[in-house]
Amino acid sequence: MSKSVQEIFGRLQEKRQQARIISSKYKAELAASHDYQQIKEQMEKLRERKKKHEASVREQAGANFSRMEELKFAIKQDAQLLSDVALTAIMKGESVQIKDEHVEYEPVFTVRFRKTK
Repeated sequence: MSKSVQEIFGRLQEKRQQARIISSKYKAELAASHDYQQIKEQMEKLRERKKKHEASVREQAGANFSRMEELKFAIKQDAQLLSDVALTAIMKGESVQIKDEHVEYEPVFTVRFRKTK
């Protein structure tokens, strides 16, 4: 039973619309709840306290924190490079597999659609 991409997309859109309707009803019910509103306010206050505490620790960490940020950026770049090199190898017909101390990895591809207009 072969479905066309357009048929599957249409079914997906219908389900997304149904999920949006249910989600908006759920949010409306939460907004009407007094207890929920109080909990939200308490959470917001706690978030602010958490941010202040994190900022304080970040200031104290100084160089270590900036090194962590540099490492995050370098990791992101290397991950992109790894993807690019693997894709190039696969396009050449080569097999791609990597290993660490305990596990083997193989590439996984996904297809995503984005709006064109």
